[in-house]
Amino acid sequence: MRSSILAVLTGTTLLLGACSAPSDADDALKAAPEQATTGQNTAAETTTATEKTTATTYEFALEDYQVSPETHLPVRGSVTTAGHSNAPLVVVNHLRTFNCADDTFVYPCADGVDDVRADRGMHYLAEDLAEAGYTVVVPDLGPLWAPESPTQPYDQVEAWAGVVGAIRGELEAANQGQSQHLDDSLAGMTDFSRTGVFMHSRSALLGNKAAEMWPEVSLASYGGFYHVPEFPEDNFSPAPADVPTLTIDGQADEDTSQAAADWLPEYVGQDRNTAALNFIVSGLGHNYINRVLSQREFDDRIDDGEISDSGAAEHEEFLAEALRLWFDQTLRGQDGPYPLQADDELPAELAGREASVYAATPAAAEQWIASEPEAQLPGSEAEFCRIYPSMNPVQYDDRCDFVDMGIVNSASVNARVQLTKSPVVVPVSSAGAETLSMHMMPTGSREDGKKETKLEVTAIMDDGSRQQIPVPAPNPVLKDTTTETSNGEYWIRTLRISLPETVKNRPISQLEITGDGSIDLRAVDLY
Repeated sequence: MRSSILAVLTGTTLLLGACSAPSDADDALKAAPEQATTGQNTAAETTTATEKTTATTYEFALEDYQVSPETHLPVRGSVTTAGHSNAPLVVVNHLRTFNCADDTFVYPCADGVDDVRADRGMHYLAEDLAEAGYTVVVPDLGPLWAPESPTQPYDQVEAWAGVVGAIRGELEAANQGQSQHLDDSLAGMTDFSRTGVFMHSRSALLGNKAAEMWPEVSLASYGGFYHVPEFPEDNFSPAPADVPTLTIDGQADEDTSQAAADWLPEYVGQDRNTAALNFIVSGLGHNYINRVLSQREFDDRIDDGEISDSGAAEHEEFLAEALRLWFDQTLRGQDGPYPLQADDELPAELAGREASVYAATPAAAEQWIASEPEAQLPGSEAEFCRIYPSMNPVQYDDRCDFVDMGIVNSASVNARVQLTKSPVVVPVSSAGAETLSMHMMPTGSREDGKKETKLEVTAIMDDGSRQQIPVPAPNPVLKDTTTETSNGEYWIRTLRISLPETVKNRPISQLEITGDGSIDLRAVDLY
């Protein structure tokens, strides 16, 4: 059914070139113009509609948005509903890819060259979310993303705010039955007090602006482009806004890799009232959540050294389910799988796929963070260091040693700790806690064939007694991921342990860790 809908909506063949984040696009952009040119789009007098079970998609084109006297951007896209009144609004923002069929980034396209409408590649998602009870807007951001730089010749985030602000304003008018461009049936359909924002690839730049613009925002990204340092003076992308934040990375993503997984742990010490989560899911890549890209079989995926066997259908089904659950939980207050509170269990899968989790959740935590100026781990010879890209050979003073086997991913300062039978002191104390979280990863793969890096945790109580804290076995965070085709790859993940009754809500003076192997420890929380 979805294929026929897309065929009706798309009057021309959709062609596109490489999908890329700002840091990955140099080769593809050598011949690309550096700015969008004046657009000639005029407001649509009517909308088009298609049916998918109960979901209806209306395409629209409004007056151009003027970025500058010489630069105009089209305000066009689609709105999808399924007859649910007062439905929360979800804005689906697509990735940056060639927006013209001759594989160029320019607006308007050259004479005789068709537009590539990557927004239409997300119609399946809009329909699924609409049927779940949301009003879904998918703006065409192709022309807006045309320049390689997010800030020159115009600020793309501010331009997005103008374009999507105009769409939202027209939809608000339609909600009151006063729009000249959107269908009358949209009256009374949307609740604008709650907004979900989905971001793919470069669209991840938009999150903080959306949270600033609208009330009660919930953010979700897939394959988001988040900048992480490549040298000491380099910076991370800004900290996420204090709104519910979900980032998902496909483990087979060969475009932005797993940028969110490297970015989010930098802000483990951020004072938050809402959860900030990262899931890495097996088998999924970057492009195939967009049907326009999958129809051309533009496949970025490599998983475990081989092309992943998860197709477009698996990508689409996963994303639709993961986002429905997220927005239901964060916008509607329904129960769901996401660990929004400090005592929530961390899931081992998401929407039917194996997943690993990094979780920063709100609580009155006592915290030890490796990057704090006075951070130390008495009893160890811990190396406080940072991992830089392997292609950068410079031996910076704070550079971690290369691991012997496997790949370790992190851009933050971590403590590299050798675990032995001699206790390493983690100087974190609490007047009374219920949960322990450790944000860490193995320091590469084991060369001795063992299945995981052994970790033992002991709480030293205020009265001097020693209480063992049981660590899950097998340990989901410190397991060895070596396979026949891969030496293993690792990211900072969260191990969460509910404290035993002998420790729970009792004064703790410090923790001690022992074990066998080496870990990179980012932070420890006592909630």
